Amino acid sequence: MKTKLLITVVVLFMAGLSERKALAQLPEHWVDHEKKTVYYSPDLDLKQQLIHVGIDENRWDILMVSLKYNISTGQSQTNLLMNEYPNYLAAKVLSQKNEDFVVNIPLLGVQNKVQTLNGIEGPYLRAEYYVSKSLSASVKKSMEAGTLVEIQGLLKVLVPETRILERIELPKTVCADLFKTSHTVIDVVSNTARIFSKIDRNGSRYESTRDALKKALIENCVDYPGTEKIESFADLLRAKVDLRSANSNIYGETTVVSTVEKTTPVHYIVTKEPSKESGGENEVSK
Repeated sequence: MKTKLLITVVVLFMAGLSERKALAQLPEHWVDHEKKTVYYSPDLDLKQQLIHVGIDENRWDILMVSLKYNISTGQSQTNLLMNEYPNYLAAKVLSQKNEDFVVNIPLLGVQNKVQTLNGIEGPYLRAEYYVSKSLSASVKKSMEAGTLVEIQGLLKVLVPETRILERIELPKTVCADLFKTSHTVIDVVSNTARIFSKIDRNGSRYESTRDALKKALIENCVDYPGTEKIESFADLLRAKVDLRSANSNIYGETTVVSTVEKTTPVHYIVTKEPSKESGGENEVSK
């Protein structure tokens, strides 16, 4: 009996995880590993609300449909990306319609382009459709399931991309060369100057690459404990510094960031707005 109960609990637990994973989907995104940044196009918010008007049997209800950016959705998807890519920044990219979106409502026989406007936060649209008395119950049921309305269209997004123009590396063993005479500041500085001279003579194309490599050399190889009392310049030159072992090769690079236009399908989250017959909200990722 206990074994059956344990199996049941495990099955329910795994089913719960699957449901949450389905609802917590990552938005369309692009990763720039050089800048440690994830650029993303947040899902839009598709709202649908059924309003009873009772004009006649063919105009029993009005179905209100709207699609736009929602700041809470954007923030939640920012958090998802930061959890998926630790130590990376998440940045929203500018998105615009490629052309007017198509609204599909098979239950009402609707399939037509709807004027889609570009706003500051992204594209948006709004449309209204009459629902007959005979279809009212079916429409409500489909709204509950989140399958009533489907939006089709393409977004144009501007995504920053980092391109490496030049990269030069030194082996991580170079750190030991800075300390080959002693650990005093004056000797480490002298040894560092000799390596700097070699970097300047290596024939690299960009000065920024050489400067980046010199900076990386100091940051990755030398650690100043700061435990000695310094009262004069002579004390500073005699002070001891520690060798910091680099985990990988030391490099300097020159990069350029350009903006690339990409095309992606529109993604959205379906939200049923409260009506007279119901309250609360249901969300389904699309």
